[in-house]
Amino acid sequence: MEVAREIYWNIGLASKILMYAALLATLVVFGVGLGARIRYWRRAKPEGDRFTDWARRVGLLLGDVLLQRRVVRKAFPGIFHGFIFYAFVVCTITTAVVFIDADFTGPLFDIHIFRGWVYLLLSVGADVGGALAVVGLGLAAWRRYVGRAEHLERKFDDAFVLVLLALILITGFLLEGLRIHHTGEVKPLWSPVGYAVSLIFSGVPRVASGERSVGHLLLWWVHLGLALTFIASLPYTKLFHILSLPTNVFLQNLDPNPALERVDLEALMSEETFDPSTFTVGMASERDFPFTVRIQQDACIECGRCQDVCPSTRAGDPFGPMTLVQRLRDYGHRTSSEGASPEGEDPVRPIIPEILDEHFAWYCRTCRACMEVCPAKIEHIPQIMEIRRNEVSIQGRLPEEAQVPLRLLQSNQNAFGNQEERVGWIERCDVRVVGPGEEVDVLYFVGCLTSFDLEKRRIAEDLFRVLKAAGVDFGVLGGDELCCGDPARVLGDEMVFQTVAKAQIEALRARRFRILLVSCPHCLHTLGNEYRRLGAAFEVVHHSRFLSELVTSGRLRLQGEALKEVAFHDPCYLGRYQGAYEDPRRLLSALPGVQLRELAERREQSLCCGGGGGHFWMDFKAPQRINNLRMEQVKASGAGVVATGCPYCLHMLVDSVKLLDLEDRVQVQDLATLAARALPADPDDTPTTEA
Repeated sequence: MEVAREIYWNIGLASKILMYAALLATLVVFGVGLGARIRYWRRAKPEGDRFTDWARRVGLLLGDVLLQRRVVRKAFPGIFHGFIFYAFVVCTITTAVVFIDADFTGPLFDIHIFRGWVYLLLSVGADVGGALAVVGLGLAAWRRYVGRAEHLERKFDDAFVLVLLALILITGFLLEGLRIHHTGEVKPLWSPVGYAVSLIFSGVPRVASGERSVGHLLLWWVHLGLALTFIASLPYTKLFHILSLPTNVFLQNLDPNPALERVDLEALMSEETFDPSTFTVGMASERDFPFTVRIQQDACIECGRCQDVCPSTRAGDPFGPMTLVQRLRDYGHRTSSEGASPEGEDPVRPIIPEILDEHFAWYCRTCRACMEVCPAKIEHIPQIMEIRRNEVSIQGRLPEEAQVPLRLLQSNQNAFGNQEERVGWIERCDVRVVGPGEEVDVLYFVGCLTSFDLEKRRIAEDLFRVLKAAGVDFGVLGGDELCCGDPARVLGDEMVFQTVAKAQIEALRARRFRILLVSCPHCLHTLGNEYRRLGAAFEVVHHSRFLSELVTSGRLRLQGEALKEVAFHDPCYLGRYQGAYEDPRRLLSALPGVQLRELAERREQSLCCGGGGGHFWMDFKAPQRINNLRMEQVKASGAGVVATGCPYCLHMLVDSVKLLDLEDRVQVQDLATLAARALPADPDDTPTTEA
């Protein structure tokens, strides 16, 4: 006889009818809430197409949701969340199979699948999975309320979800145990937890054949009520992430190096239909939220991982990416629900100062550590940048210190000094200046900080030496090199950014070259990614990759002194923005005698130097300095040299060496400098073949 069990044991026809009536009412409540969420999403500004490449999106959905790839990166919460997630997947499948088996039976359908191996497999899966889910919920509650994990809030919503899920599971096991006790089913192998629970009821008299167990029926209604409460509450509690998180993962930005959305302001303002009274840039209010931002905010599970890794939060700034998303989400729903005024106009409640104070968005270093760890794939940095763009471009508000580089950009087309300083230094370097109409294989875009800071000029000078030693046909723009526009971009001045960027694009297009070489990751991102939004596509390569390829091809031979222990600091704009982790390490490994030491936080988890997001110019006096936090990790690694591939990182780390009095223990060097130190002493030993 095929193994199975009676479905709806002890449940009469009246109870079934009431159950479906209650289910219908539950679905109505659920539908009202879901409809409100969807209407909120649809009340949004148009945005770039997020409905392309469905096959890839489905793959990402399976990996990030079904396989929990990002969740398991953090071991302890990853384990207990996995217990809960996979248990409810199994329990949902089991419930669906039971529903089909019980209710698709009649003259048109006669489906019986909850039997045999399906019954046994789902029974043991639901039993073991449910037990693991109870353990997972207990661990989650312990972490939040006993261990009081940092950055985890303790709101009613959190307790409601934990208690509701636990009660559903516990009443389910009690119901199963009571049924096993009354029916005499003894299947400890296939229902281990249910069988163990049934022993609790060993002193309860069993019902006779044909009779009903009142206790079982009451418990069944309690369990059913909890399950229906779960369904009804989905759109109204943090449980909504069960729906919104997969939606957000599916609609994520597929561009590996995404740039900010932008329109050509000059072209827009020249149109006859342009109305300055309605023109806006960025996000000033709930009206300006794109639909993906609304979905992202609803997808937040408030796990606190973003704030655990945020350098600004760790330094003690009154800032947090989770705080940002929570405040914008609550503000958006509240403002949207207020509806139109009696005059028929929507209320305009500005984000600043209604929700965030005027300094909040400026604490961010734009390092993307938050985006790297977020299980919901929330894009925090673009939201912050949209707020900044509105603050600067429309409201005219920005920190006083940030006004200096923007004024210099407007007057000198760079944020550091007079262009003549750049020209004079380049002339002294004895390198080719590529003029308009001329051609070169590699055009080196030096970058402003490297050009104007005496200490950083060594990066370019050493790179000149290495390129000459490798026989590379290269040149520079000289006086025609302007700022790439990155300071204006990160500080939110869209007009200045586009003005400077267009001037630089014109100068670049006037030359013919194969590769645009950079030694600054900020230039790498801006020239290679942001310029695409302005219609300019160049092959931009960071010097870590270029030098690594020269070594691999044999064109660059490295000898010289042994450096011993060297640690590499991954710049945010080279690592998380570009995914370039191997090239710098490959180059360092090619240096003679180098023992590569990895820092405690490295690669995707690298800790920001603290200079990003415009903080090279701004100093908000946090309780701790981010560069000092990073230098403590360098110190702990035992490395005598910390290498980097970013002039801003070099500046911040050198400052930290001085502040922590480590000048006799740690040197901070750019990759180009380390490569130049390892050049052969005899020029005749170097290749002379030009690229």
